[in-house]
Amino acid sequence: MSTQLSPGDKSKMRTAQSLIKDQRYDEARALLTQVNHPKATEWIMRIDAIPKAPAPKPSNVGTWIVILVVVVVIGIFGYAVYSGNAQNQQAAKRYVCSLQYTTYSDAWSNCMADNR
Repeated sequence: MSTQLSPGDKSKMRTAQSLIKDQRYDEARALLTQVNHPKATEWIMRIDAIPKAPAPKPSNVGTWIVILVVVVVIGIFGYAVYSGNAQNQQAAKRYVCSLQYTTYSDAWSNCMADNR
């Protein structure tokens, strides 16, 4: 290995030093492998000794959004079925009143009032 740095290698070393300060180790290592100097080899060894950052944990936001949408859809469906049943029950009660009382009377109006 040569001990003198060419102007191009000096520039690469400065750039690598800046990348290392910014913790952009992979880019700095790639640049340092292009420099034929003991200092570049030393820096590469130091970069290789730095522990790798753990991979970020995957987010569960998408899962929670899907769960929320499913719960809302089930709620809307349940409400629609329940309210439909209530309306059908009211209609059935009115029909029974109309069968019980063929003419309009107080009994019929009381039956209708009780079944609203």
